[in-house]
Amino acid sequence: MNRPYRDRRAAAYAHFGPNMTPMVDVVMVILIFFMVSASLMGPEWLLRVALPRPRAAVASQEVVPVSVALWMREGATMVRMSVGAGTEAIEFPASELARRIGEVASERGASRLAVALSAQDEVTYEDVVRAHERCVVGGVSRIALPPSK
Repeated sequence: MNRPYRDRRAAAYAHFGPNMTPMVDVVMVILIFFMVSASLMGPEWLLRVALPRPRAAVASQEVVPVSVALWMREGATMVRMSVGAGTEAIEFPASELARRIGEVASERGASRLAVALSAQDEVTYEDVVRAHERCVVGGVSRIALPPSK
């Protein structure tokens, strides 16, 4: 009979359990990774944020609401725009939006305009983005999109 061990005591001492070396190596690498990443996080806390400061003059100006609604007519995107509350809406092709918004911005002041841009379901997202870009080209910086349905 071929026995690798002489007795039970030698067999018990021969068994060492799981090999811990790979686990210790992995834990050391993770520890070094966290130490290095923690030392790099410090400068990020010192970054300055360029937020605009509130001005009293802007708060005293009256905001002029501009409603811009996009809709489709015979495959072309049309715009229905009204300036101010209770004014009659005018309709025109979407390609004229930058010029018309620019005229309103020069008359009333671009910083006072607040555009509410809405679209019917038939209007593509691309047309909504183009309308937003045309409002920016016209000089308006405050543009609101309605929440998605």
